Amino acid sequence: MSIYYRYSDANALEGTIVVSLYRSGDEIRAFIEEVAEPQTGETIFPAEEMEPEAAFRIAENKNRDPSRPVLVELKEGITWNDAWGELR
Repeated sequence: MSIYYRYSDANALEGTIVVSLYRSGDEIRAFIEEVAEPQTGETIFPAEEMEPEAAFRIAENKNRDPSRPVLVELKEGITWNDAWGELR
Protein backbone atom coordinates (compact mmCIF):
# COMPACT_ATOMS: atom_id res chain seq x y z
CA MET A 1 0.00 0.00 0.00
CA SER A 2 1.34 3.41 -0.96
CA ILE A 3 1.76 6.08 1.69
CA TYR A 4 1.06 9.73 0.94
CA TYR A 5 1.30 12.86 3.08
CA ARG A 6 -1.02 15.84 3.34
CA TYR A 7 0.16 18.91 1.48
CA SER A 8 1.31 21.95 3.42
CA ASP A 9 3.54 24.84 2.41
CA ALA A 10 6.06 23.66 5.01
CA ASN A 11 6.58 20.21 3.48
CA ALA A 12 6.32 21.26 -0.19
CA LEU A 13 10.02 21.54 -0.95
CA GLU A 14 11.40 22.13 -4.42
CA GLY A 15 11.08 18.95 -6.50
CA THR A 16 8.24 17.49 -4.41
CA ILE A 17 5.41 15.89 -6.39
CA VAL A 18 1.89 17.00 -5.40
CA VAL A 19 -1.37 15.33 -6.42
CA SER A 20 -4.25 17.80 -6.16
CA LEU A 21 -7.69 16.21 -5.91
CA TYR A 22 -10.79 18.25 -6.69
CA ARG A 23 -14.41 17.79 -7.70
CA SER A 24 -15.53 18.18 -11.32
CA GLY A 25 -19.27 17.67 -11.47
CA ASP A 26 -19.97 14.33 -9.82
CA GLU A 27 -16.41 13.03 -10.28
CA ILE A 28 -13.16 13.38 -8.37
CA ARG A 29 -10.36 14.44 -10.71
CA ALA A 30 -6.64 15.08 -10.20
CA PHE A 31 -3.74 17.20 -11.41
CA ILE A 32 -0.08 16.44 -10.75
CA GLU A 33 2.35 19.24 -9.95
CA GLU A 34 6.04 19.42 -9.18
CA VAL A 35 7.01 22.15 -6.74
CA ALA A 36 9.49 24.48 -8.41
CA GLU A 37 11.51 27.39 -7.13
CA PRO A 38 9.18 30.05 -5.71
CA GLN A 39 10.09 32.56 -8.42
CA THR A 40 9.29 30.15 -11.27
CA GLY A 41 5.96 28.78 -10.02
CA GLU A 42 4.84 25.17 -10.22
CA THR A 43 5.11 22.81 -13.16
CA ILE A 44 2.05 20.75 -14.02
CA PHE A 45 2.44 17.48 -15.89
CA PRO A 46 0.57 16.23 -17.76
CA ALA A 47 -1.49 19.34 -18.46
CA GLU A 48 -4.83 17.60 -18.16
CA GLU A 49 -7.09 16.30 -15.46
CA MET A 50 -7.21 12.57 -14.83
CA GLU A 51 -8.67 9.98 -12.49
CA PRO A 52 -7.05 9.79 -9.04
CA GLU A 53 -5.70 6.25 -9.53
CA ALA A 54 -3.86 7.29 -12.71
CA ALA A 55 -2.54 10.43 -11.02
CA PHE A 56 -1.08 8.46 -8.11
CA ARG A 57 0.62 5.96 -10.46
CA ILE A 58 2.15 8.77 -12.52
CA ALA A 59 3.19 10.70 -9.40
CA GLU A 60 5.02 7.68 -8.01
CA ASN A 61 6.76 7.12 -11.36
CA LYS A 62 7.83 10.79 -11.57
CA ASN A 63 9.06 10.97 -7.97
CA ARG A 64 12.83 11.09 -8.44
CA ASP A 65 13.60 10.94 -4.72
CA PRO A 66 11.95 7.94 -3.02
CA SER A 67 12.91 9.37 0.39
CA ARG A 68 10.65 12.36 -0.35
CA PRO A 69 6.96 11.51 -0.11
CA VAL A 70 4.30 12.35 -2.68
CA LEU A 71 2.03 15.01 -1.19
CA VAL A 72 -1.75 15.17 -1.56
CA GLU A 73 -3.81 18.34 -1.61
CA LEU A 74 -7.50 17.70 -0.93
CA LYS A 75 -9.53 20.56 -2.35
CA GLU A 76 -12.85 21.60 -0.81
CA GLY A 77 -15.37 18.78 -0.51
CA ILE A 78 -12.93 15.92 -1.16
CA THR A 79 -12.72 13.02 1.28
CA TRP A 80 -9.80 10.59 1.18
CA ASN A 81 -10.54 7.15 -0.27
CA ASP A 82 -8.55 4.39 1.46
CA ALA A 83 -8.38 2.50 -1.86
CA TRP A 84 -5.83 5.14 -3.00
CA GLY A 85 -3.41 4.25 -0.20
CA GLU A 86 -2.67 5.62 3.25
CA LEU A 87 -2.81 9.37 3.90
CA ARG A 88 -0.78 10.67 6.81
